[in-house]
Amino acid sequence: MRLYGYSIAYIGAAAFLLLILDGRTVTSRNRLASFVAWIGTYSYATYVFQFVMFRALERMWLKSGLGTIPPVVELSMKYGGAIILAVIITKAIERPSLRLRDHLFPAQRSTAETDPVTANA
Repeated sequence: MRLYGYSIAYIGAAAFLLLILDGRTVTSRNRLASFVAWIGTYSYATYVFQFVMFRALERMWLKSGLGTIPPVVELSMKYGGAIILAVIITKAIERPSLRLRDHLFPAQRSTAETDPVTANA
């Protein structure tokens, strides 16, 4: 895994970056680009909550008396649960907080944005 798995992951990521480097491939109708944008929206929350979700689901599994968790079920619980929790947390907490921040502390525009005459000088 360490040699081949990481190498394949790096090559795949590089190929994907080269694919989207051409602006014509990244449109709102491109399903791949839309999917990657969706992942990016929830990726940090997924990262943060993957262990929280796994521990909670692991306890529920062990209390049910089903024995050890099969690896496929473990991964499904960990990442599936983390993605679901990330979507909920992002929509319920992160987005409203960012809207409140933007309302209370609006971004300051640069001179180039507010005065096009001086921007070209």
